Amino acid sequence: MRDIFDCSIPHWRLAGECPKTDLWEKILGAFCFPPDSLALVKKFTMKQAAISLRRWRWELNTKYRLNGLTPYKEFGKIKPHQWEMFCEQKSSPEAIALSQHNSEQAKKHIHPHRLGPEGYGPNMEKWRKEIEDAKVVGVPQTIQDNFCKFLLSEVLVPSG
Repeated sequence: MRDIFDCSIPHWRLAGECPKTDLWEKILGAFCFPPDSLALVKKFTMKQAAISLRRWRWELNTKYRLNGLTPYKEFGKIKPHQWEMFCEQKSSPEAIALSQHNSEQAKKHIHPHRLGPEGYGPNMEKWRKEIEDAKVVGVPQTIQDNFCKFLLSEVLVPSG
């Protein structure tokens, strides 16, 4: 990914077909897929590549540009003119305003997703215990408790 794409590409849609084709050919050279699944695999691969490009650009911005460092040692394929273009993009008034806006929006998010990659499964027993402990202490039952019970019994745990 990092050896194919230019870090100064501001967005996946602007990457052009040539690097995307190179990436797809590299994937096909490394893996074998059933012929009937190629379209689906390619769609998923391109989606993941877009996410990876975004994450890589974020890493370059936060670890290098904002700290006044250059990524030439770690990412030898980045050329000085590409790095200069990247830094100009990230330090433009529009990019700074967008970053500020996104930061303010993130601070407003009062219910962030914190379950982690394991999801609901490992947390269900903990939630059951919290509901039971609240009953023992005498905390009144709320709509939220009823909703949790519903989720635990009907939605998250499939009935036989």
